[in-house]
Amino acid sequence: MKKLFGIIIVATLLMIASHAFALQDEDEEHSKMQVNGHFVITYPLGGFGDYWSIGYGINLSLEYELFENILVGIESGYLYWEPNNIEQGKKESYYIIPAHFHAYYLFEKTTGFWPFAGFDAGMNFMGYSYTLGTENTKNSGNSIAIAPVFGFSVPFSGGLNMNVNARYNLVLEPMVEAFKGSSTNSGKISYLSLNIGLSYPF
Repeated sequence: MKKLFGIIIVATLLMIASHAFALQDEDEEHSKMQVNGHFVITYPLGGFGDYWSIGYGINLSLEYELFENILVGIESGYLYWEPNNIEQGKKESYYIIPAHFHAYYLFEKTTGFWPFAGFDAGMNFMGYSYTLGTENTKNSGNSIAIAPVFGFSVPFSGGLNMNVNARYNLVLEPMVEAFKGSSTNSGKISYLSLNIGLSYPF
């Protein structure tokens, strides 16, 4: 299932890229691409939030206006969590590196406020690290993840736009360490994320 999903993602991205460059050649004066950089704040929910605290990270993405009011893109980043209670001498962390694609619908493009909504999906590469004295434990895994997205963009300065979006993230097969301190030790995990950053059209 994961292998098939990965093949579908790669094929979709190649199709988008070829279509984008073909249209780019036809219309050099009107670029429809933009790169985005976001600072991310995450709030773990349910069993995931029983042990892990509010997390932080970064997110980078490349987008293209495939059709009128339809944006498609690829993205990656790094998200990081530490326990709610940090014991002296113990270092423990949980991280996610997403490799996703997304599609957004722009509700309005003619004013200075551009709301959008869509979805984000792809693979999450996860890692866990625990160190206490001479004890050192590490683990890693991967899982399919999905997220509905709601946000907006506004003009900022120097050709840049400010971009803000919120997501409800669902990881379908997380590592067991995600449920430390919880009565639940399997299943899906979820967390809310707020992405605040800048977009540069080119």
